[in-house]
Amino acid sequence: MNKRLQFSGIAALVLLVFGLLAQALIVEDPMHVSAIHFVAAALLLVVFLASGGAQLLRSREVRLRAGFGASVTLYSGLFVGLLALVNFLALKNEFFKYDSTEQKVYTLAPQTEKVLDSLDQDIIMRGFFLAGQLDLNVEDLIRRIAAASDKLSWKLIDPEKEPTLVESLGINQSGTIHFSFKEGDSKKSVKLTRDISEQEIVNSLLKLTKGSGKKVYYLTGHGEPDIDGSGEQGYLFLKESIEGENITLEKLALGEGAAVPQDADSVIVSAPERPLLDSERKALAAYLRGGGSAVLLHEPRRTDDIAKLAQPLGISIGADVVVDQVVRLFAGPSLGVQPMVTTYGKHAITEDFTEGTLFSLVSSVRSEQEAEVPGSRTELARTSDKSWAESNLDLLFAEEAEAAPEVNDIRGPVSVAVAYDGSNAPSAKAEEDAQPEKPPYGGRVVVFGDADFVTNILIRQLFNRDFFLNALNWTLGEEEQVSIRERSLRGSTKGVTAEQFSTLFLLTSVLFPELLLIIGLSIWWARRI
Repeated sequence: MNKRLQFSGIAALVLLVFGLLAQALIVEDPMHVSAIHFVAAALLLVVFLASGGAQLLRSREVRLRAGFGASVTLYSGLFVGLLALVNFLALKNEFFKYDSTEQKVYTLAPQTEKVLDSLDQDIIMRGFFLAGQLDLNVEDLIRRIAAASDKLSWKLIDPEKEPTLVESLGINQSGTIHFSFKEGDSKKSVKLTRDISEQEIVNSLLKLTKGSGKKVYYLTGHGEPDIDGSGEQGYLFLKESIEGENITLEKLALGEGAAVPQDADSVIVSAPERPLLDSERKALAAYLRGGGSAVLLHEPRRTDDIAKLAQPLGISIGADVVVDQVVRLFAGPSLGVQPMVTTYGKHAITEDFTEGTLFSLVSSVRSEQEAEVPGSRTELARTSDKSWAESNLDLLFAEEAEAAPEVNDIRGPVSVAVAYDGSNAPSAKAEEDAQPEKPPYGGRVVVFGDADFVTNILIRQLFNRDFFLNALNWTLGEEEQVSIRERSLRGSTKGVTAEQFSTLFLLTSVLFPELLLIIGLSIWWARRI
């Protein structure tokens, strides 16, 4: 048989199929791909029929070959269907799991695992979703969380099919997840109705098992970063992250003669632009002296109030800015004033840290070795050994100035965060009797040399959010909350024009598969006939 004749028939059929495919998938076809396919298919079909293609199709040998080919196609289809069924069952029952994403976004965070391991009662999660409304990614997340603990179970319910249960649990809208104990306190429950994520589910479990969380006050009134601000320098994302830890966050305006509220579990004081009143600073000092906990964030070139609050703890904040010329990627113009820290001290706050924390205009924060205040101090984060703390700020920020370490500058590695733990110090009463002018500080305090690293524009960089939240939870005594939070996919995109996209689509989805299919079918047909 004429192999060219065979090839023309096969090619005509393939061109026809891919022409229809191109017409169906390509909305705008400026290159007339489908029309070219149809014309080429028609020409090849004419050649096939004019060269005796009709007699070839009617021959007994070809019919036998066609029957054999149909059988092969049938068995191949059955085999592919069997593979698809096995893959579906494996996916449904999670026989095999592997997270190939760089940030391990499909792997439960260590914080989630800690919370699940701490569950001591059986909890049931009921998801009330109308048919088809539950996002597959959300369902996969919930099933992974439920499968990670034998104390947790998951049930998907269509509210239209079980109206009695909906009414008894007080479900008001579709898309609600209801958390409750299987036994015991049947009235205690938590509902999650929006922003369903790993962090929110963990937060709901904490609310159910622990009740209301700790209360933290955020000092305001002196030009601190706006806790409700949505701009780049605002703290809105920080506020949402704190509240996502089952922590109540309230603003605190001290003013003249005021005191820190007695229900404060911790206080955040962040980079005041205007100096605190003497009475305000005394109120905060009295709170810390009495065993209060706090997170203090200093900002270079602002007031020295944070330095004055930290000094009695045996922590010194330099009137300087750390310069690190190693990390060029994040550096400002010719100056590395945004160091990325990758070296951490041994502490519960920084346990399991494997990535960096990005700071912006950070001052040195050091532990005083000869401090007379009882308690322990740990330097949490240090910059590279090629960095230094530049004390000549006028020179540092002068245009076209050459920065270089001087005699009085602190050479790297430079500490930029210190944790103070006075919880094991002698009792305040005993120390007051011995040294009434120097009563001990019995709480937990973390001091950062930078307040910008948790602004909206930077908080989601690397370990910035985890660093701050771990520090805050540690001051609250919430050890199980000190961990690494869930990760999100880190996009890697490159813009392409419409013409480039059309070209890529044609090459990858039409032309290359079409060419391979024509060659493969032609070789197979030629070898069998």
